[in-house]
This record gives sequence, C-alpha cells and structure tokens, in this order.
Amino acid sequence: MILKNRFFLFNETQNQGKSMHGRRYDEEVKKFAVTLHYHSPKAYAFCRTILKLPHPSAIRNWNSTVNASPGLERQVLDGLKNIPEQDRDCNLVIDSMACHAFPEAQQIIWDEQQHRFVGYCDYGNGITLEKNESEAKEALVFVLVSLNEKWKWPIAYFFKHSITTPILKEWIETALILTAEVQISVRSITCDGDSVNCSVFRELGCNIFVDNFADLENSFSHPTLNYNVRILLDACHMLKLCRNALADYGIFNSVDGQIKWSYIQNLHNFQQQLIFKFKNRLNAQCIEWWQNKMKVRYVASLEAKDGTKLIKTGRRTFIYGFALALKSILEVAEDIFNERPHYKYLLTYKFSQDHAEILFGKIRSRHGFNNNPNVLQFKYATKQILMRNDDTIGKSLFIETL
Repeated sequence: MILKNRFFLFNETQNQGKSMHGRRYDEEVKKFAVTLHYHSPKAYAFCRTILKLPHPSAIRNWNSTVNASPGLERQVLDGLKNIPEQDRDCNLVIDSMACHAFPEAQQIIWDEQQHRFVGYCDYGNGITLEKNESEAKEALVFVLVSLNEKWKWPIAYFFKHSITTPILKEWIETALILTAEVQISVRSITCDGDSVNCSVFRELGCNIFVDNFADLENSFSHPTLNYNVRILLDACHMLKLCRNALADYGIFNSVDGQIKWSYIQNLHNFQQQLIFKFKNRLNAQCIEWWQNKMKVRYVASLEAKDGTKLIKTGRRTFIYGFALALKSILEVAEDIFNERPHYKYLLTYKFSQDHAEILFGKIRSRHGFNNNPNVLQFKYATKQILMRNDDTIGKSLFIETL
C-alpha cells in the first residue's frame, strides 16, 4: 500500500503546474485510472477533482488500441506469455449469448469507425462462411480459465446466426493450436449439451452416447502437443435438463421405485400452507421452471435418484453429461497431480460454464444492464473489459503498450 501511495505522490509531484496536455503518467497510474473508470465513471470524475488523473477521453483513446474484433484475440494470447510457467494449465469454456431479445429490434446499424453496416455474421479475419445478409443472433465466446489461479480471459468471440459442426470444430482446433504456441495447456473443454457440440466431439474422436461407463471415450489428441484434451458437458446445465425431462415425462422408473414430478409439486403445495420456511429452498420458481429456464440454481433443489431405465428415454443427454463430467474431471486431476507436484488440489468449479456467464453479465452491465446488447455494444464492452487491469496476473495485458 505504501508503495502504491508513492506512485501517486510521484505522479502529483511530476505533473504539478503542468497543463493537461503536458502531463505524463506511469503504468501504475494508468492501471488505476482504467480500473476506476471501468467500475464508475462518476467516481472517477470525483477523483479527478482531487488527483491529477488522465482525462476520460485519454482512456477512450487507450481503448482504441485494443482490437477486440470478432475472431481469435491475438493481443490476449500474446499477453498470456507473461503468465508463470506453473500457472498455464487451463480449461476452455465455450458458451453463447443472444445479441437481441426481440425479433423486431433493429440490429443492423452503422459503425462510424469502420464506415460500414454491422450486425451481420462476423467470424473475424475477413472470413465469410454464411450469407453476408445473415443477421447475427448470437455471440459465441471462448474463455480460458486457469486451473490453479484466479485469472480468466476471453480469447475469441464470433457473431453467428447458426453454427455447423465443421466450423465449430475448426475454431476449437485453431484455439488449441494458438494457445499451444504461447505455452498455454488447455486440459479440457466445457460446453453445454447442444447437439452441435456433441457432433463436434464425435468428429474429434470422442464417443459420448455409449451403453457402459467403461466405454465412454471422453478425450481426443491435442492437434500439436502430446497429451489428450478432455471434454465436459456443464454439470449445472445437465441438472437443468434432468429437471425439464422429469417435469415433462412426469414419472421416471428406477430400481428403487418411481420418481414422480407430482411429489415435488405436492411438497411445494404443502409448504405453502405452513408458516415456516423450509431449508430445501423449494419455491414457485422451481415448479414453474419454464419461466426461469436460465436460472440454473433453482434446479439444485430438485435432486432425485437416477434409475437404470432413464438411459432408454429419448431425452438422455443429461445422464451421459453427468458421467462425462465425472470421468473427465477425475482424469484431468490425475494428470495434473502426476505432472505438477505443486498442485495440492483441483477445484471442480474451474470446469463450470459460470465463468462465461459471469463475463456475459459484465458485458450486459456496461450498457445499463441490457440483457441482449447489439454487436457494437458487445464489441465496445469487450474492449473495456480487456483494457481493465487484471490484478490476478499482476499487470494488464494492454496498459504496458500505451
């Protein structure tokens, strides 16, 4: 703390009596300015009345040095070279966010910087694989999550209308190759149970839908390095699929008897008649799950024993997803503990899609908590997030280049 105060004291002394255009700021002051302005422009404006800090227009100019265009972010990958060697094991999280909530919302808008209309599908690097007239409906994001440190960075995003198996397979392989070039080891990949994701895993050499747990093929060879990459379907989303299937079918048969959705409904109705609030957290939002499809935390209160006959139903992805997550996490842990003596434990939360959802929450918050920003808002929010100093790495990936 004393050292940081010395930086501000030196900054005040150095810029004393100088005009706004003649002031110079060192890296620590720049990081402080970018971080504070990111969290609260009003608080930053107040601090400028006390301290000699850069003008907000200067921060916007610094943001312009970050590309943050669709595609793989080379600047982020280059910045990851500074990470210590023992902290380079990661999980790659893949998830998507809708670009707009209403079909009638105008998403094709004019970009004054690029002097062209944007809002169409954009894969970056001038690649066009869908019709130019296809309006982007989702942003697909790749996020690297460290397995033993706090840092996580978005390394790519793409604006898409729909996605095919060959395209997604190519993006995943390219991401693995580029991360390997900067000595980042992607040990696993986490995504949801979408049919395209399962098809990509099958094309990569995995076999998810098998009759026996021992036959489950949950890994494929890294394109350039000599190790296997494990695949996972997000466990929380598998729990949500389990809840949805039980509510739709009404009854599941297991070796211990029948599992009925009506049991949960009756318990909820009984609790509603009592004054006391029970600890099981069962409420109307759990029962009326179709109104809260994306709120995964409500599903955790609907646990039931898995039966052998569930595997014969048409909606069986969640069964294989649970088995896949269990096997992959245990195998990644075994590899890590054998190869990295400094690892004492491995947090299973590192394999969750929550990290991508947290990123989406930050992107939405940059524009007044707009649930579904357009493509320009998404791009500018990503710029601000990348520019913000990441204290968990020790330095910003971009401040030092200004």
